[in-house]
Amino acid sequence: MDFRQENVSLIFPFSLSFVARALSGTPRTEWIMFALASDLLRNKKRGSYFVPVPIETGCGNQQNEKVQPFLNETLMNPFQLIDKYYKQGARARYMLIEHSRLVTQKALEMARRVKHLNPDTEFIRRAAMLHDIGIMFTNAPGIGCFGEAGYVCHGHLGAELLKKEGLPGCARVCETHVGVGLSVKDIMSQRIPIPKKDMVPTSLEEQIICFADKFFSKNPATLYERRPFEKIKKEISCYGRKKGEKLEEWARLFGQ
Repeated sequence: MDFRQENVSLIFPFSLSFVARALSGTPRTEWIMFALASDLLRNKKRGSYFVPVPIETGCGNQQNEKVQPFLNETLMNPFQLIDKYYKQGARARYMLIEHSRLVTQKALEMARRVKHLNPDTEFIRRAAMLHDIGIMFTNAPGIGCFGEAGYVCHGHLGAELLKKEGLPGCARVCETHVGVGLSVKDIMSQRIPIPKKDMVPTSLEEQIICFADKFFSKNPATLYERRPFEKIKKEISCYGRKKGEKLEEWARLFGQ
């Protein structure tokens, strides 16, 4: 089946929960269900609803990177990639998907606030779902990850994985979402065992996803709780005044 565009006829007053139950069960329909859940709530039109599946074209609106083929060269479903590396029923998979859903929803909410800046919402959808794919390489048993790397390395390691999969744009989101981004100075002063290069979000989409990620923790006890902005700012400011200022800048632009 070609999932580049599915014509899903929705007959109201069927509830969204009914649609969710009807579509649930497979990785592909899981992605369609998520797209419906995030978009249908704000769609006021009746009748046929088209669910677009994102096409990887680089880093958000920046299309200056050569893109390698992935899933028939054009089709990219985040859940297929998650399936490839995270086993069904695994704790790490559950934590990754649930956290990423929350971040994606928050990122799309922020993107709507800056509609005038023309954010690439389809890119945001897929990149936000994959931003933490590197956690499996880290030693974080509390979330079901039993790798060898320190947790702070998950962004870089996830980026390397996505580059190999032919997704350079999503890879950029991976490596730039830690904190408010890692500079060469940060990497050296904190002795983080990753390449010494600036990993700071620059595109609109990278900044939106990075900021949205700060509002949700992967702590199992608070997984679904939205973190207060002041608490986020206090934690980030521990790494320098400019880090806190960057958060405030994003809050003014994207809202909280």
